[in-house]
Order: sequence, then C-alpha cells, then structure tokens
Amino acid sequence: MNSLYQQLNSNRINQDSNLNQLINSFKNSSNQQEFLNNLIKNNPNIQNIYSLIQNSNKSPKELFYLLAKQKGIDPNVILSQLQ
Repeated sequence: MNSLYQQLNSNRINQDSNLNQLINSFKNSSNQQEFLNNLIKNNPNIQNIYSLIQNSNKSPKELFYLLAKQKGIDPNVILSQLQ
C-alpha cells in the first residue's frame, strides 16, 4: 500500500512540475499568443480542449472550472500560478 501511495505521489509531483514548467514558459514567452498557438498545434491534449471550447456552448472560463471539478483539481491553484 505504501508503494502505491509513493507512486501516486510521485506522479502528482511530476504533473505539478510539468505544469509549473509550462506556466513559466508561457510567462517568459515574448509572444504569448504565438506560444499558445504552438501549444495547441503541437499537443493533442490541448487540441482536444481547444475543440471542446469551440464546440461547447460554454465560455472557456466555464469549461475550465467544469473540467477542473471533474478531475478533482482546485482551479484557483492553477489560476494563482498564472498570476
């Protein structure tokens, strides 16, 4: 059981680290719109989210909060990292 907990915790730390790297890259980008366009173009997961936004009747904000809730993530933690 302890081994399973360590694996889950390790995966969470890696995800947090990847998210922090992405956020820092975005913040440090000289052209943030171009950064986002490239991210959408080169990342299938982001492409799916972008399509979901385009095809839903929800604003990106509403969809962000909905998806965060579904995944058990506090959206305010992510938003605070972007500030």
